[in-house]
Amino acid sequence: MGKEKEMKRRICLVLSAVGLLVLPAILNRANPIVEWLFNELVFDSGRWRFEIHAPQIQNLDGWYITSRSGQAYFKNGIQLGSAYRVITPESLLSALTINPLGDSLTFHSPQSHRSWLYFGPGEMVAAPRIGQSLSLREFGTQFYYLDNTPTLGQPNDALNAFGTVQGHVSDSLGLPISGVMVSWGEMSHAYSDSAGNFSVTEYARRLSLNFTHSIFATRYVTVQVWPETTVVIGVTMDRIVDVQEGHSTSPPAFRLHVNYPNPFNPSTLIDYELAVRIWVTLKVYDVSGRQVAVLVDDLQERGYKTVKFDATHFASGVYFCRMEAGGFVDSKKLLLLK
Repeated sequence: MGKEKEMKRRICLVLSAVGLLVLPAILNRANPIVEWLFNELVFDSGRWRFEIHAPQIQNLDGWYITSRSGQAYFKNGIQLGSAYRVITPESLLSALTINPLGDSLTFHSPQSHRSWLYFGPGEMVAAPRIGQSLSLREFGTQFYYLDNTPTLGQPNDALNAFGTVQGHVSDSLGLPISGVMVSWGEMSHAYSDSAGNFSVTEYARRLSLNFTHSIFATRYVTVQVWPETTVVIGVTMDRIVDVQEGHSTSPPAFRLHVNYPNPFNPSTLIDYELAVRIWVTLKVYDVSGRQVAVLVDDLQERGYKTVKFDATHFASGVYFCRMEAGGFVDSKKLLLLK
């Protein structure tokens, strides 16, 4: 009997603990915190329509929306669930003005939970033009973008929501800079080519581009990307002092810079400078003096250059990069660690 009582006591303790764990989850489902409720916004002939999608919410009873000009409650009985529900001015108990040139919209729940959408000048996305919508990217990083094909009442379609930024990177003398990394977001990047040109294709939104190079000061440029449109920009970068090699911010001379990263695996970038238009070679040798790669063997224009050395199929160890341009000769040590 003593064992049975002890077993019952333990079962009660377990059930109590489970109850403590389950109760907050139940409460959370009953009062969900909505972070992304707006799904798409369109302006047609001076009227606004927007789509909301929140499977965790059953209806909008007691909810209201605010803009910069006022607020209005939703009519009772607007069901949500898994539907992509389209909201119009007739869905509200009173009139609400939403400025098509830019506004700050906020959903408010009876439990004081909120969902926001800001657009227009200075915001992360511009105001939509006629025939466009503001749409939500729901997977991965969440943000709003402009779309040329509104799809109210169904999942967003981003096929016509990409734009392109093309540009040219040069130094203060107007000379092109190759090998500049153009990065945006968390993982996206591109590089300028030998003529200093680059191209970026992204969702149509306000895009912050970072321009970085080992011997130039980093630049930050913000540009508005429009769907199915190419925006052209020019970026000037200032040369920085190379503390390790004692270089100044002077015009390009004949120089071979230390590769980066170093040590590396499996690839590294090598910067070099040409003072005039000249035939230049960059070759890689192992410690025995055997040539293992030819990176450059070409007539090139004056300016700042970058070349990539891919050592995927090479063994770990020390290598040397040798540059020859006219009477200029220099070499740098490369360390491959796998």
